[in-house]
Amino acid sequence: MYKACISVAFVSVLLSLTLCSANAQQKDISSPDGKISVTVKPDSKLNMVVHLNHKPAFTISHASLVIRDHETGKINSIKSRSVNQVQHPLIREKRATVTDKFNELTVTYKSKSGFVLRVYDDGIAYRYFTRFNEDSVVVLNETASIQFAGGDSLYVPLIRCREDKGVDCFHTSFEDDFVQRAVSQLSTDQLAYLPIYARTGNGISMSMTESDLYDYPGMYITGNQITPNSLNMRFPAYPLNVSVFGDLFKQELVT
Repeated sequence: MYKACISVAFVSVLLSLTLCSANAQQKDISSPDGKISVTVKPDSKLNMVVHLNHKPAFTISHASLVIRDHETGKINSIKSRSVNQVQHPLIREKRATVTDKFNELTVTYKSKSGFVLRVYDDGIAYRYFTRFNEDSVVVLNETASIQFAGGDSLYVPLIRCREDKGVDCFHTSFEDDFVQRAVSQLSTDQLAYLPIYARTGNGISMSMTESDLYDYPGMYITGNQITPNSLNMRFPAYPLNVSVFGDLFKQELVT
């Protein structure tokens, strides 16, 4: 599940992976063209700072995947690679060939879980992976905070929560208008779905979204009242019980 794809006017032969160690817990990785740089601090939780053309874009902190009966543990290995290849889609839609060019950092923990971070010329993407012995695991939560600078603004599709009894804000038709808000204006009571678009005070435009989801809930965004100018990721929990309501268009309600 790749997410946090920052599309600035940023896109990946990987030439050379810029990977330097400032200390034992910090790695620097850049895009093939060198315009995007990411400083990663892979502790038990993922923290990264993203720059474009040496200008700060955003920070992701306290990102983690919480799995039942499994702790992350200490870092077992950190590996890097560069990729520069051309893919040929079996079904040609927008193009017959796709250039796949990026620099990649893979962090694996003692628990055999970890994350993969890719930096392209026009954005970044990260995903978690697990390699446990069980054929299935229970994901209790996924956490992360996206931090911007003061004065940065967003275009977000804020959900107009329905007033039906027992219906929460996750019951949405995904048809809300995009509204402009300062990051600091979003509250924990407000909920928005992806993609969202951001404009920083230093002139960077970006979008954030997710892709390649299979049997996994979509990510939502809400305000963060603890850390100024920040957003929290939020995921709808798996329903233990549901009931059916409605006449012509029946829907399931989490009970």
